[in-house]
Amino acid sequence: MTVSDWVLPIVVAFYLYWPVVAVVAILVLGPLLGFVIVAVVGAIRAGVAGREEDDQEATDELFSELEGLGAHPEERVTGVTARNDSI
Repeated sequence: MTVSDWVLPIVVAFYLYWPVVAVVAILVLGPLLGFVIVAVVGAIRAGVAGREEDDQEATDELFSELEGLGAHPEERVTGVTARNDSI
């Protein structure tokens, strides 16, 4: 089997059905290119943004302020505001 035995049918098929090949290539390669662009932009933004602030410190500050005001974060709310059974 020579090279022309399998190359020629592929070339002829591509020549005859190039619109189908073009549409499939666009539908497959378009989203892949979009994924790559989003990944690169996300990596750049993550590098530029730097380290995020620790949320635990902010939470501890909030609870210490609430305790100073007399409210305890683990207190259960009782009364009318505890449940809403209206349907």
